[in-house]
Amino acid sequence: PGAPGCKPHILIMADHDGDALAARLVQDHLRKFLPAETHGTDLGRKGFEIFKTSDAPVRWWHLSQTVQNETGAPIPRGESVLVRGASRLRSNVRQQMAGAIIILDAARIGTISFASLTDYVAMVALAQIDAGADTREFPTILNLFDAASGERTARLTSWDLDYLTGLYETPGNAASTGADARHIARKMLDESRKQD
Repeated sequence: PGAPGCKPHILIMADHDGDALAARLVQDHLRKFLPAETHGTDLGRKGFEIFKTSDAPVRWWHLSQTVQNETGAPIPRGESVLVRGASRLRSNVRQQMAGAIIILDAARIGTISFASLTDYVAMVALAQIDAGADTREFPTILNLFDAASGERTARLTSWDLDYLTGLYETPGNAASTGADARHIARKMLDESRKQD
């Protein structure tokens, strides 16, 4: 980070009033949250509403963009894509993270270990997690703030690491999102078997 040509993609901010900070960011920078060129590659209006109105200790907003699979060059909305090889199994485009905004609400975080908080933030920074997802049945750091199951000293689990490994080892150019999801699930299963 910080080397020539480095472009920061993740912005993490902390404030004692996360609601006011989120409202101000949305008011002043709406185009940063909903840029036309990344249409359809975020969690949609429902996800955006969750970001704006959440009472969670940590809230986040991700953007990704459609890029050419071979070169990684962005494809502006409405532009044609040069097809290098027609296939029903692989696409000529994929989604690539364009940025994330994470707000830590210091008044809501409470007493928690710094290591646990940084693991949680790392997880939501590295994957486009649905903030409304129910993760209680999974052994994950995402349950950190769940009053019933959250352990205030939890760390990234092997499940979390297996998920991130599967996510980042998936090429992302499958013909359907379901195929990508199955690929991630297979990778998670493979990683789990290695640990047994």
